[in-house]
Amino acid sequence: GGTRVPSVKAALTALLGGRPIDMHLDADEAVAMGAGLFAANMSTTFRMRKFGAADAAPYSFKVDLGQADKPEHKMLLPLHKRFPVRRIVSIPNATENAFFTVYYNTSASPLPHGIDKEKVAEYNITGVPEAAAKYNTTGKINAHFAVDASGILYMEKAEYQVEVVDMVEVKEKPPAKPKAAPKTPPPGKDKKGKTTIPKQEKTIEEEFAAGANKATDDADDKATEDATTTTTTEGAEGDTEPAADAS
Repeated sequence: GGTRVPSVKAALTALLGGRPIDMHLDADEAVAMGAGLFAANMSTTFRMRKFGAADAAPYSFKVDLGQADKPEHKMLLPLHKRFPVRRIVSIPNATENAFFTVYYNTSASPLPHGIDKEKVAEYNITGVPEAAAKYNTTGKINAHFAVDASGILYMEKAEYQVEVVDMVEVKEKPPAKPKAAPKTPPPGKDKKGKTTIPKQEKTIEEEFAAGANKATDDADDKATEDATTTTTTEGAEGDTEPAADAS
């Protein structure tokens, strides 16, 4: 109900640069309805159509990498960026510990009311010289920043990344030996003492020729069985006997 107070309306109008305030929504009902729908959306008891609600960054953040040769600040979170969000800030060729400082970006938006300092947080990253000496090389620092759904900024982790090349000797395999032709087993003997010759595999041409010869022999045998001959034998004077069929 505070939005109905005339002095509150005047303060909001002055804060918005003279822009008129919209009064087409009931502030009490809007807050209650939004809270109820958001709670029902998160609950497992109520079944309702899912809807999304995400906040955006009301202020912009920038980070100071603590480098004297590079005093400029680096953008960390742009204005009106949707929450949650993650950012990685890197320092290449790092050999010393790093000190990060996060500030409000006043060039994009003014400071929040009640805050008179631009500094938001400080982060100290240590152990860099030890890691560089361990691997005898220089790497880079990766600082992982995150802003949760409630708009709270924090650093998830910081790591020192180096590239290490290992030389591995690879021995070439000797060439494969050609396979020998299969040997024909020697003739053996069966149980009765007779010599047996192992069966030889025939080629396609030999199989075809054997089949053709077999068909020719079968045809000749069938023709012989079908052919019949008739003969006559003369007996005594004037007597004749019927001839017998011979096959």
